[in-house]
Amino acid sequence: MSKQKTDRDLVKGVMQFLDNCPTQCAPMDNVEFEWGREGMGFGRLYFYYDEEDNLRCHSECMSKDFAKQMLCKMIDDTIWED
Repeated sequence: MSKQKTDRDLVKGVMQFLDNCPTQCAPMDNVEFEWGREGMGFGRLYFYYDEEDNLRCHSECMSKDFAKQMLCKMIDDTIWED
C-alpha cells in the first residue's frame, strides 16, 4: 500500500469522524455570568448541572431570549485570541 493512499484513508477517516460529531456547547462545570442593562438593572445567569446531569440555568426570572441577548453581547464584545 502506498503512503499516499494511507494518508488519504487517514484524512477520509478524520473527515467522517468530524462529519458525525454532534453540535453542542456546554460548560464543563458550573458557570456564572453577571449582566447589567441600562434602565433595567443587573443580575446573574447561573448555569449548573442537576442530579440527573441536565444543564439548567437559574436566571433570576429573566427569559431565555434575554439570556441569549446577554450572552451574545458578551461574545460580540470579546477580544478573540488564537
